[in-house]
Amino acid sequence: MKKLVIKCFVLVILTMPSCSGGEKSLKEMAKSGDRSAQFQLANNYETGKEAPVNIEKAKYWYKQSANQGFARAQYKLGLLLHEEANFEEAFYWMQKSANQNYNLAYNAIGYFYQNGIGVESDLNKAEKFYKKAAVNGNPDAQNSLGVLYFKGLLEDKNYEKSIKWFSMAAENGNYLAQSNLAMIFKEGHGVDVDYKKALEWYQKSANQGYSEAQFELGMLYYFGNGTLVDKSKAFNYIKMAAEQGYPIAQYNLGYLYYNGEGTEKDRKISAEWIKRAHENGYEEAAVFWKENDLWQYE
Repeated sequence: MKKLVIKCFVLVILTMPSCSGGEKSLKEMAKSGDRSAQFQLANNYETGKEAPVNIEKAKYWYKQSANQGFARAQYKLGLLLHEEANFEEAFYWMQKSANQNYNLAYNAIGYFYQNGIGVESDLNKAEKFYKKAAVNGNPDAQNSLGVLYFKGLLEDKNYEKSIKWFSMAAENGNYLAQSNLAMIFKEGHGVDVDYKKALEWYQKSANQGYSEAQFELGMLYYFGNGTLVDKSKAFNYIKMAAEQGYPIAQYNLGYLYYNGEGTEKDRKISAEWIKRAHENGYEEAAVFWKENDLWQYE
């Protein structure tokens, strides 16, 4: 399982009037205390829309809006503070946003409780807030619940519950859940092994650029699990994952180049990928390097 992350979704907001005729400019509206204008101005500074990126100004205006109880501003301020490792204050603002039933904040609070960020770790509270977000359709929270149940972090492992939440999140397009669900079918956790379903879900996740899914998909094609053996497709997907820095994919790509499987044999390129895998901590790469005297191809 990959480390969970908080996703920041782009919020679509009605464009406010710019300075023309008798209308007030966005900044004038923000300065006059309009919390929606303050939020929009902060968002502009954060994203570089209609203003150069300036995170300090973004934080300032998010806080002005947040102090007036604007839940979206409280959430966004919490995200920026989290990115700066100001965890306790980030938790404070996330909690204020969650107290107003803001769904993205529920998910964030669950993440904070799960990982002990800005607050003492409490997996029961993490479950509680993830569920609040999940039942309202948040796919990140749905996937996070699946992880809690799959790993048995609350009780004994519960594959039935994990499959339920992974499936919901996967259907809602969450690439981590799609990969996790594929792993469930590949390894047979609470279900019969089903390589075809594993292939289907790894493909969906890989199409979103997830390196782990790309690698696993490549391995299914390599061994012909759930599909016909196709070394060319295996090479392509493993290469995609390797180029994103996934160490085991880098090692396997080096192996494919060394043996000319799915591609032309190229010992020099093989040595380059095996070396990268070793530099990224994949220990078997050092063994392969030594056994095959790859030093001579540098």
